[in-house]
Amino acid sequence: MSEQQVWTAAAQAAALPAAAPAAAAGAAANESGGSRHRSPDLRALALLLAILLGVAAGVLAIPFAFRHIPNDLSRIATVYAALRGQPAIVVFGDSRTEASVDAAQLSAELPGRPLAYSAAWHGQKFSQAFAIARRVPASVRIVVVSVSLQDLASPTPGEPRIWEAMRAYGWDPDPATLKTMREAFGGAVPAEITRSRVGAIVAARWGVRQLADTGLRALIRRDLRLDRERNDLFFPTAYTQRVAPAAFEGMLRVERTIIVGPTISDAKKHLLASLAGIARERHQQLVLLIPAAHSRMMIVDHERRMAELRAFAAQHGFGVIDASRWVADDDFIDPLHPSVNGARTFTSRLAAAMRGED
Repeated sequence: MSEQQVWTAAAQAAALPAAAPAAAAGAAANESGGSRHRSPDLRALALLLAILLGVAAGVLAIPFAFRHIPNDLSRIATVYAALRGQPAIVVFGDSRTEASVDAAQLSAELPGRPLAYSAAWHGQKFSQAFAIARRVPASVRIVVVSVSLQDLASPTPGEPRIWEAMRAYGWDPDPATLKTMREAFGGAVPAEITRSRVGAIVAARWGVRQLADTGLRALIRRDLRLDRERNDLFFPTAYTQRVAPAAFEGMLRVERTIIVGPTISDAKKHLLASLAGIARERHQQLVLLIPAAHSRMMIVDHERRMAELRAFAAQHGFGVIDASRWVADDDFIDPLHPSVNGARTFTSRLAAAMRGED
């Protein structure tokens, strides 16, 4: 019996004349019976409501829980939060930048000690730096994007997992960014870019799997502080321990590459031109920084590619700094990542270049 029917029956019972007590008693009995039949329905409804509330609470708790799962990309959340502040210089890049640039030292060596942040994270590609750099706060005067020649030559937008993590940690692509990405990459734009935040979190099962991997890295690399990697906005990765000589040599054999293709792919040209235009509108200085590498990691036609990159930069009004040889071979802990001493040298050279002295 529905609730409306219950109320109707009750009204009819109340309206019975006093001369018909038996009929009234019968109606009351029926009403009582209806209540007994209705009780299981109400219990089922209450159970369903409790289940729905539990599911809703679980969905609402997903972003909070995911944010507290440590993994290689949880630093992205820290970068987003920092860019709500008032930095004057922001340095983007991948793990090489995390280990190469000490933003506090950089600030100390520049006139006026402008506040500088490291917005680098593991696996960051130029396309992902582009998506964040185009929306830095108005306080930013200099945007430095560290990018390899290999990445500039690549026509791809970067690993889908990184885009998925960006969405999961709160990045929302604005229409202008999506439009530029689609113009650059066409159908190659990852579906992860437009996935909802909760959908990205649910899909990001790698975050849970990386719990064990992250713990293992911490055991192997005693000089690696995971809390620092996640939360430090200045110098997140300070390496002091070099890999074993045999492992180092093996990495050099694996990492040696020859780039096939143009110096800058058409897709990256489109993103670079767009970012340079935004920087001009905001009176910001855009600088591309080619990261340091071991001498045996140098690209075969490095100089030719650098000349072409500088010519493109001159056309579009942004700067280029070639830092590929700034760190001595002995100051690498592996073929791509400098030690603390190498980072100190690298940062001083970067400050000198930004002062116009190098």
